[in-house]
Amino acid sequence: MGQIKRIAEALGGLSISDTIGHLVRQEIERGTIEKTLPGIEIKHSAPAVVIAFDGGAPLRLTPEGAECLAKTIIEFTLGYEAKTTIDMTHKFAVARKGSGIKVTVPAFGGVTKTFSRDVATDLAKLIEAEAKLASER
Repeated sequence: MGQIKRIAEALGGLSISDTIGHLVRQEIERGTIEKTLPGIEIKHSAPAVVIAFDGGAPLRLTPEGAECLAKTIIEFTLGYEAKTTIDMTHKFAVARKGSGIKVTVPAFGGVTKTFSRDVATDLAKLIEAEAKLASER
């Protein structure tokens, strides 16, 4: 753990979880591992994006709804002042939890996962990519 702390300090004082996310992204870029997040299914099924956490009930979004979720996640990673956002139109919830971000899909009765800000950004990028693919069909 001491070496990870040294890497975190060298990267500008990142948290341990953000440092691990940084290291994982490097391996994704190298092709060592796939560009996925464990326990998260995000796929486009024209004309929709389907998102499910840990095998829970899937949330089916329009490409615009998926983009809205991704943008909301990004807002929270950038320090959005609200503690919680529940989008009644698209049926998702995003909230702060300490220095992390909680995302619930579907918002009511769905599965909640907590992410470091770094990994939440990765999640948003994956959702945006699938939204783009869904809208192209």
